[in-house]
Amino acid sequence: MNPDEIHRAAKVHYSFLPDHFANGGLDISVKARPLNVLGGDYCSVFPLDDDCVLVCMCDAVGHGVASALFASRINTFVLSHALHKRCPCHMIEALNEHLCQRISSMGMFTSFFSIFVDTRKQELVFAGAGHPAALYYHNQNGTCEPLESVTTLLGITHPLPLSCSAAYRKTLSGDRVVLYTDGLIESIDENGREFGMDGLMTFTKTHHPLNGDAFNNKLFEIAKCESGLKIRDDILLLTMTMR
Repeated sequence: MNPDEIHRAAKVHYSFLPDHFANGGLDISVKARPLNVLGGDYCSVFPLDDDCVLVCMCDAVGHGVASALFASRINTFVLSHALHKRCPCHMIEALNEHLCQRISSMGMFTSFFSIFVDTRKQELVFAGAGHPAALYYHNQNGTCEPLESVTTLLGITHPLPLSCSAAYRKTLSGDRVVLYTDGLIESIDENGREFGMDGLMTFTKTHHPLNGDAFNNKLFEIAKCESGLKIRDDILLLTMTMR
């Protein structure tokens, strides 16, 4: 595939990546920076009804065309099963089975994080599979809480060697969830120091008044995500703010 074709493929691929979503109780902003032209980081934002929204993120192994196609296939599976798998563990288990049956022979696997948000009940339920911990900012007391993955990477073995376990959180206006791929916390500054989870927590506490788009742009600036010399992996960032 020549460079022009790769750039066209990237435009098609990323045209399906959400950049902003809002309803009466939720505001979501997305920002991406692939290491190369195409990458394996992808996310989905899928409204299930007026009150419930499914948010998913994956980080497929590797970089380039194969990883982008793999991530796109995951996204298609999520969107086609979202209405029938209204539990993050059901989604994770079904996706893992699908990948093991269809793609495991290719040696590809992925991390995955799934969040169902109900704005009417003011709650969310989440589960992760080998994905970096999402960060939950509690607006009422200004604290940050990691939302950890419990089970393993998907697409390696079925059934999963560690059972999936979902967890609930009540939400309040101004609360924020920061969901990202590991390229964000692995970015380095001029002194060779990783941004890290501590950097993300400090940034989130300091800049929580910013709206989602401004928060994402500032975070990319502070974490050096726009510098090709300072990142070592694809980066995908999704910021979800409760209204």
